[in-house]
Amino acid sequence: MKNIKNFFGSMQKETVVFKFGGGCFKDIDSFNHSLQIVEKYRHTRLVIVCSALNGITNKLIEFGKAVYAAIDPLSDPKVVEILKAIIDKHDATIDQTFSGSSEYIQSLKNYVREQIENLKKGIKDIQTLGFAEKTFDFTVHFGERISTYLFYKFLEDKKIP
Repeated sequence: MKNIKNFFGSMQKETVVFKFGGGCFKDIDSFNHSLQIVEKYRHTRLVIVCSALNGITNKLIEFGKAVYAAIDPLSDPKVVEILKAIIDKHDATIDQTFSGSSEYIQSLKNYVREQIENLKKGIKDIQTLGFAEKTFDFTVHFGERISTYLFYKFLEDKKIP
């Protein structure tokens, strides 16, 4: 029994966890630096945790506060402006960071827009419950959700499994 345990024990890979903050996703150089770190540890069992793109969490907090203060959030100029800034930041990052067909680039941008539509589904809850606890977590997690997807696609493009 001891030999089997040693055999399987030697096959297990070390687990390495990395948390990439927003500064790791601010431009192509920071994406490439994050890629170099992942490449260095690619033969381990890797767990990657991603923060939102640089500045996005603050925009999402601003969004939540603006929604709570607005009478009609979907037509409120401040809310509309914040959502546009979030989309524009992601679009610019995608344009700078990814190569490929225009269809591929558009599919990445469409993912961002789908997530923004999902974010909008929480507007009623923010107005009803306020911008605290559950509505706060619901709102700000979209930054991490989008950046995780984009970093995954970036690694996939670079042939990192």
